[in-house]
Amino acid sequence: MKASDINELKALKTVLPTGFRRFSLGVGCKARLLLLPDWQGANTQYMQRMAELYSRAIKAEIFIFHPYEINNHPFHYNNEGRGAVYNVLHDRNYARNMMQDALVQLEHYWTNKDIPLIIVGFCLGGTLSFEAARIVDHACLVVSIHGNPSTDLRIEPQSTKTPMVFIDGGADPLIPRADVHSFLWEMQLSNRQWFSHTLGQSRHSFTKEEIGTLGPGSVYNLDSLNLSVDLVTSHIKQLVN
Repeated sequence: MKASDINELKALKTVLPTGFRRFSLGVGCKARLLLLPDWQGANTQYMQRMAELYSRAIKAEIFIFHPYEINNHPFHYNNEGRGAVYNVLHDRNYARNMMQDALVQLEHYWTNKDIPLIIVGFCLGGTLSFEAARIVDHACLVVSIHGNPSTDLRIEPQSTKTPMVFIDGGADPLIPRADVHSFLWEMQLSNRQWFSHTLGQSRHSFTKEEIGTLGPGSVYNLDSLNLSVDLVTSHIKQLVN
């Protein structure tokens, strides 16, 4: 890829159509960072800010994944977003196959394939990141931030050993506690390295400024956003230093 390709949304031929855009070039980087967005996809100011935050925190080549066909950009959750998310997640086998296809195809686009790959997902992207971690070993670390960490598929404890990091809000009313407990039980039965960070009174989507602070379900929290970046950066630096 050339500098002129930055921010151009490119299609991937996955089992469910997806795409990605490059945020930064990979010259002199210590890691590859694949950001998986929330329900609105890759082309939002929110994901641009997340890429900028992480680019300042660590020297990484950054791609932003788009979990839909490249002309699909949901804007209203109740109108088109809910259906778009359902199409991606209702069959977790398809979701896993989609992520496996995407990771294989993205290998052709990274500048340096020899440096660690880290996947960081937000909300929908967090759920997708963990489904990917359960079946493939492409990444050295996979992070879910306020995404539902559970799955309805059988887990094979020896399937992969990709380390998984779960970061959630302690007062998140949109992710059932039973799903969190299911994930924690899954991790305890696994052979992989895993971490769980709960951020006090934070609610759902605490990294997304656009949702505001009124709630009740999703509430932006700048302190929790900054802490989540610090936590992810610490995990990444353990890998690359």
